[in-house]
Amino acid sequence: MPERNVVSWTTMIAAFSNARLDHQAMEFLILMLRDGVQPNMFTYSSVLRACKGLATLRQIHCSITKTGLDSDVFVRSALVDNYSKWGELPNALTVFNEMETSDLIVWNSVIGAFAQNTMEMKL
Repeated sequence: MPERNVVSWTTMIAAFSNARLDHQAMEFLILMLRDGVQPNMFTYSSVLRACKGLATLRQIHCSITKTGLDSDVFVRSALVDNYSKWGELPNALTVFNEMETSDLIVWNSVIGAFAQNTMEMKL
């Protein structure tokens, strides 16, 4: 493509992520950033599915916070879901508790997090 924008980059990242080509999804995020294109909430929601380790998840979470997209409901829901998949229920709960508002998507993520983990925590 002669001109790439956030939509074209995100489409590629989502395609790689959906195909379980996680390494390529992460590489495209790096290329996107190097190209000077700012990720949006859809980019981060897609790339979070490609996180194959807790360290990567934490790096992406820091990047999300730096861009100010940490208040987006879809991004927060994806963070809750990913932290719970890695057994990091306290971090999942922290992300949830920091939300100003929540909706059915986020509540489903939190309920899923508790269902996936045997750890008991107090809301």
